[in-house]
Amino acid sequence: MVTTTGTSTGAAGAETWVLLERKRQARDRPFGAWFMSRPTISTCIRNDTIYLYREPQTFLAFGAVGTQQQFPFGAWRLSLAEAISRAGGLVDVQANPSAVFLYRGEARDVAEAMGIDCTPTKAPSFL
Repeated sequence: MVTTTGTSTGAAGAETWVLLERKRQARDRPFGAWFMSRPTISTCIRNDTIYLYREPQTFLAFGAVGTQQQFPFGAWRLSLAEAISRAGGLVDVQANPSAVFLYRGEARDVAEAMGIDCTPTKAPSFL
């Protein structure tokens, strides 16, 4: 049994991932997605292998925000408003609230599952 104390903003769910191997198939998710989102759900484990590993989740903040740098999520879920808050908020005299962007690296399969076209583009020929 895996248990944790505190809230989803604690380190237990923020950077810990669970990899479940069953019958030569593997599936990984953030710890929070497995256990913290619905604590009443349990997973039956029979001849399975479970790995716990740390994978820091970060985002980049730049432009008209209080602090421009890379930030840790600090939680396994983070809204755009929470991310902007962590970066010190928008600078009133510089920021355009209709053009706020937040970049976070994702694996290709995750991006494709969100409907993003990941087909490589050909570089223009200058010859």
